[in-house]
Amino acid sequence: MSRETMLQVIKRINEYCTKNNLKDFLVIFHGGEPLLADISIYKEFSDNVKKYIPGIDVRLALQTNGTLLTDEWIKLFNELNISVGLSLDGPETATKSRIFRSNNKNAYHEIIQGINLLHKNNYPVSILSVINVDEKPENIYMHLKNNNISFADFLYPDKTYDNRQESDSQISLWLIELFNLWYNDNSSNKPFIRSFDIIIGLLLGVERGNETVGRKNNNTICIKPNGNIQAVDNLMVCGNEFTKTKYNVFENTIDESLETPLIKKYYNSHTNKELSTQCKKCTIKNICGGGHLAHRYSIKNGFDNPSVYCLEIFKLVLHIQNRLIDDMAEFSMEEIKIDKLTVNDHPQYYVQ
Repeated sequence: MSRETMLQVIKRINEYCTKNNLKDFLVIFHGGEPLLADISIYKEFSDNVKKYIPGIDVRLALQTNGTLLTDEWIKLFNELNISVGLSLDGPETATKSRIFRSNNKNAYHEIIQGINLLHKNNYPVSILSVINVDEKPENIYMHLKNNNISFADFLYPDKTYDNRQESDSQISLWLIELFNLWYNDNSSNKPFIRSFDIIIGLLLGVERGNETVGRKNNNTICIKPNGNIQAVDNLMVCGNEFTKTKYNVFENTIDESLETPLIKKYYNSHTNKELSTQCKKCTIKNICGGGHLAHRYSIKNGFDNPSVYCLEIFKLVLHIQNRLIDDMAEFSMEEIKIDKLTVNDHPQYYVQ
């Protein structure tokens, strides 16, 4: 992204925050690989944020594969208060898809070097992983602990009804096993796993959520290097150029882009208006919120479907709720009057 485009993005953010009376805003530098950009770009971006967006807390974050991390980069992150996330799916056997394009070499060891560099500089390590059912949950969990990962989250593979696979039906068993390992862990280096924490919070009545669970609005857009404003990249799984719009930061405001049908649907995807008929009848709709919008898509019905991971999410929530009920009953002097969910409470009324 050119400096001219970056400056225009900053001005659009200020315009949007001022019009909507927002006091904070999050910018995530994503990719591709954001560390391929010159290090001076980030300092310049931060300086211009302070100059053009006064009085608003603009938080900066960056998602990287970690292979290009250096002490100089980490010094910059500290200076500009940039939070950092790394993309890593687990041990080397689970990261076969993360390769260098130049020589097809697995990037695992270089990513681990980046993690160790963050540790050396006392920088917290956060990991985003795509669920890989071919790797045992125990291996994944021990890999987090052995590398002192402080924060982790696990993303469902981006699938639609038109490209899902038989192995996707194993995800609930995989997540339940991972949850048990995490929930039973009382050690001092227990990692924080966001997706589990969100579901627990929702079951206990705390308002939480992200793209996949909960009823909160999604409020993320994607701005491409040329300034084009698009829906988030996950939705590209629905089709070629699916996320493209006619909007650009030089000609259009952020508010205008939010009226684009796809961006608007994504923003409201957890509301009743955007849920399928089956989801509206579901016992846990306030927990799962219909799942990620991209995972509801089919060429036949558009987004008028439950998530392809509907039953998988249901089984996970069922398991977590029942564990919580058992624990509350153990420590409560009064009878816990909450009915446990069973798989027969699922709207489809079948067991897979």
